[in-house]
Amino acid sequence: MTLISPALNSELSDRPPADYLQRYGEELRKHLIPTDRELWGKDRFEEFCERRAELIHSFLRERMPRVVK
Repeated sequence: MTLISPALNSELSDRPPADYLQRYGEELRKHLIPTDRELWGKDRFEEFCERRAELIHSFLRERMPRVVK
């Protein structure tokens, strides 16, 4: 999940993520969203979630090594 403004949500809400995510490369990285376009389709949602969980875990492990193994 990523928080976005109501205006941006309104602009994007009727479009599939694969249509607009590529425009937000740096923001994707900041929000730990996989940049692999193959994972942006509905049919790959589970893999997308698994990859995002890995990114989040890696981020936390780097910043909190005594807490996250």
